[in-house]
Amino acid sequence: MVEVLKIVTLQTGEQLIGGLVELTDDDGKGICFSIKHPYIIKLVPSGKVPREDETEFRINFNKWMPFSPNVSFRISYPSVVTIGDVDKGVHDVYMEKFGYLYEQSETEQKESEWKEMNSGEKND
Repeated sequence: MVEVLKIVTLQTGEQLIGGLVELTDDDGKGICFSIKHPYIIKLVPSGKVPREDETEFRINFNKWMPFSPNVSFRISYPSVVTIGDVDKGVHDVYMEKFGYLYEQSETEQKESEWKEMNSGEKND
């Protein structure tokens, strides 16, 4: 299961950025979405005014579900309004800030799979 970085707008109005994948049953029928390392993404004024008629913005990331230790969350289809691709600049900022989480998750997953595979082995 490979997540693709996407922006998801929920019915609540929140815009999330994170690794998105669609979960399916054994027949390939969609069940729901799963989003990994989701952050609420917002544009906020930076306070700098380059010209009189312009406002400069910065990207603000806030962890979604900050009181949960989980890194992946299931989102029902009815909760999703739209899904979009991530702008390259936003993608780069997200990966610069949070890319290490994906590397950490992959390592933990590999270690878990290794332990699982070797837990049934017996030394004679």
